Amino acid sequence: RIQLYPSKNSSPSSLSTTSSYDPLDHSLYWYPVAFSHELPFGSRQPLGFHLLNEPLCLYRTNDGEVVCVLDICPHRSAPLSLGQMTKEGNLECIYHGWQFGANGQCVRIPSVSKKSNTASLIC
Repeated sequence: RIQLYPSKNSSPSSLSTTSSYDPLDHSLYWYPVAFSHELPFGSRQPLGFHLLNEPLCLYRTNDGEVVCVLDICPHRSAPLSLGQMTKEGNLECIYHGWQFGANGQCVRIPSVSKKSNTASLIC
């Protein structure tokens, strides 16, 4: 599984009303990182960048949804931004071809039989 940004659990409604606000916590703010024309609909090339010293990767799903993930494959730490989008809409790592869905879940490992359940494997 790859880490999504922002985390699905970091919505404003999930924050405690008793939590303290730190104006110096820069991870709490929104940052523009790319123009939409840099990530055109149907593009097979993800876009890698750094924000707050974190390597991140943007890509579009087949439905046009923009997804941001940590730009590190959990298998061998290759930059996912060097990979490509598959025709199924998965992000594929350039190194060993592992594929990840828009929810961050590993959906395919080429070296594993298609009969195996990738959800049961450590991705």
